[in-house]
Amino acid sequence: PGGLGGAARMREPAPILAALGRALRARRAGRAWTLEEAARAAGLSVGYLSMVELGRNAISLPRLARLAAALQVRLPDLFAQAETGLSPEETPNP
Repeated sequence: PGGLGGAARMREPAPILAALGRALRARRAGRAWTLEEAARAAGLSVGYLSMVELGRNAISLPRLARLAAALQVRLPDLFAQAETGLSPEETPNP
């Protein structure tokens, strides 16, 4: 069968990473910051932050903490915002 091989095919982002990315983008937009401004404030590259916002890159907790501080949002609030963006099937069970 034709088509792309597994390595060439783009995977869909994990639901929690996609939801976290959407929450980060919403917070950045709320400050009217560009990707460049947010990346600079958090000490991240623009490309990396873009991939995080798209849910394509997982972000380490220290980097997420720096980004949250730059966006002036507490980590629990950011996680809560991300969790509300998940469907019931995607919400992790405690």
